[in-house]
Amino acid sequence: MDFEQLETFLQVARYSSFSRAAEKRFRTQPAISSQIRPSRKKSEPSCSNRSGGKVSITASGKLFQKYAEEIS
Repeated sequence: MDFEQLETFLQVARYSSFSRAAEKRFRTQPAISSQIRPSRKKSEPSCSNRSGGKVSITASGKLFQKYAEEIS
């Protein structure tokens, strides 16, 4: 994950919304979704859950969020 993806993840986590993060990042919602879509093995834990337009950050996502905030 590069710096741009970290910043995008942080925006999604802050606003609990891909659409709101897209507005703040001056991108489209599909671009935001594809940017933070993990390219990982299925056995790794997910950082977020998406339901009805809202995003909730999982426990592992909150740990990652803390790490991302520290390094950004």
